[in-house]
Amino acid sequence: MGKGQKMGATKLTKKAAKEMLEGLVPEYVAHKKEFDTLKKTVDNENGQIKNIMAEAKLDTFTVEGKGGVSYTESCRKSMDEVKLLEYLQDKKYHKAFCDAGVIVTKEVIDSDSLEKLLYNMDSQSKPVQEALKNLDKFITVKKVPTLRTI
Repeated sequence: MGKGQKMGATKLTKKAAKEMLEGLVPEYVAHKKEFDTLKKTVDNENGQIKNIMAEAKLDTFTVEGKGGVSYTESCRKSMDEVKLLEYLQDKKYHKAFCDAGVIVTKEVIDSDSLEKLLYNMDSQSKPVQEALKNLDKFITVKKVPTLRTI
């Protein structure tokens, strides 16, 4: 199997896997260490270059035969919805914004209350008990593969 190839449909034995990993893991660990070191260096240099170019008001800079960089600034706006909601709730326009559908009531599951119901399921009404027995239908399990060097 070459670099970047995925395993086929055939079952891989533990012995074959260990043989493959004997060569691949040391390469990966070395490359990962190199990558992490380079990433720190590049992030540091990136910050320095941005600061210098911003202070000097330079848009581009090129070193003949070695490459160059360009620098731009953009503005990203975001709304602080919590503060806006507080502002609108304290003002006379709250009802108008609710009527316009800007402020909505969103139904959410209160996990703490649900957990209490589960622990006290026997003392709940029959419809609640029946609903609680069907909670598995709404649980999704997603495997998240993670690889770390050790």
